[in-house]
Amino acid sequence: GRVGTGMVVLDVEADIPLVFAVLADIDRYPERISTVREAITYQTGERLRKTQFQLSKFRLCVNTELRCRQEARMLEFSIDPQRPAPFLQDATGFWFLEDVSAGGQVRTRVWLVAGIACSRLLPTAIVDYAASKALPRATTWVKPTMEGLYRELQEEAGA
Repeated sequence: GRVGTGMVVLDVEADIPLVFAVLADIDRYPERISTVREAITYQTGERLRKTQFQLSKFRLCVNTELRCRQEARMLEFSIDPQRPAPFLQDATGFWFLEDVSAGGQVRTRVWLVAGIACSRLLPTAIVDYAASKALPRATTWVKPTMEGLYRELQEEAGA
């Protein structure tokens, strides 16, 4: 179909402040996420950031709004209504961070929940393919990046 929702949940060995900071660091998405080719921020505010992403080898252009709600440990994203994408009718979602540390082991549970509604311009086969691959691909970078950075910080603190 042309409408779908999905969720990915992973546990990472890193604390919430680091995970939140990395998720909110949109300018570095192209070097961290293989499907993000470019990220151009065109508006910044205290809690709102508007960024244009070029995605996949097709360089699909998506203009987004990211709302940072650090007190709620949540980053919410949506399509910028002032700059819609011709192939998307809607896309919304959020990253949510949960402290699941136990036994002296620092852990953060990272939730990614997203919903999408595609335009009739896209063939159903492409929509179905993207739906099956998009969320897992959107999170492959999370665990290795967060855990690597957290280890580096711990080593620097211990040195």
